[in-house]
Amino acid sequence: MGALKIPGFSTYLHPIDEDHLLGIGRDTHVIEHKDQQGRVVSTQVLEAGIKLAIFDVGDSNRPIEKYSVIVGGRGSYSAGLYNHKAILFDAERKLLAIPISLTAAHADPASYGHSAFQGALIWSVDPASGIEEMGKITHLTDEQIIKSGYFEQAGLAEIQRVLLIDGRIYAISEQSISAHRLADLELLGSIKLP
Repeated sequence: MGALKIPGFSTYLHPIDEDHLLGIGRDTHVIEHKDQQGRVVSTQVLEAGIKLAIFDVGDSNRPIEKYSVIVGGRGSYSAGLYNHKAILFDAERKLLAIPISLTAAHADPASYGHSAFQGALIWSVDPASGIEEMGKITHLTDEQIIKSGYFEQAGLAEIQRVLLIDGRIYAISEQSISAHRLADLELLGSIKLP
């Protein structure tokens, strides 16, 4: 069995087909701390944005990271990092959707960026062509975003799950359920939950 040394790590691996795996995890930054003479005295690894990757494992002695995408910055989070039930993957449609809270990337890798998005991100995942964002869904109103940003005001509007039923995407939060057309994610309707 081979090994692969790459920046970041996957907390979840999902089979795409018999030769490819989808990895969901974190990007990382390595920071070297040096003394006055310039010698490295310690090394620190910091978690950064969320990383999606397609691995070619057709030759188990030489796995390859074929494609990768990093979204958000330090402090970004998805339930899909630690709970496989939060991940929607449909191999036939080459579709991946996960609930996600993103921070903006910061110039200083040790710093956290401001909140940038809370909702669901939807990607096309294809071992032949890579990972491409199809769109975003959020349950936050424009007023909530302007008032307090994505994280602070998400609360009941934080999307927890994304489902695919009869060719439609459904986003579920404690506040509501919204239905979206698969082709362009246009909102078809929503209901408020009590």
